[in-house]
Amino acid sequence: QFSRNPVPQGRPVPPRGEQPAVGGEGDGTDPVVVPGLVDAQWLPRGGIPQPDRPVGAGRGLIIPASVGAIAACLLIAGVGFAVHQPLARVPENTLKFVVGVMLSAFGVFWIGEGFGVDWPGEDIAIIVFAALFFVVALGTVALTRRVGREALQ
Repeated sequence: QFSRNPVPQGRPVPPRGEQPAVGGEGDGTDPVVVPGLVDAQWLPRGGIPQPDRPVGAGRGLIIPASVGAIAACLLIAGVGFAVHQPLARVPENTLKFVVGVMLSAFGVFWIGEGFGVDWPGEDIAIIVFAALFFVVALGTVALTRRVGREALQ
């Protein structure tokens, strides 16, 4: 027999006047599905709308963007091949230290960009952040070494 109830079996029918519970039940509102759907909606239109840029402002630029991405990959691969030997002589901890400083600087900058921060000096702020993180990290390393030596004595 067919039921006149449109709610699939296994889900409770809400009392009259209340909305059914949704989310996480395979109905398209799962916490992982919704952000993916939002991205799938906005990215083909040129990205998330900004107040100073109309939706679809980047329309028709997928080919130039793809060519640029491929060129960047080839350039980075070439540079990596060229500097492989000299970088092999740099101690691993030094590389990790420098990469950590760079990731921190770029991370702070791009998080601020995402929140709409207008950095003084624009992109030069990355260099300022890198210098700040570098100085603080060197100070922390020196302090840690001194405390470590004192603890061993």
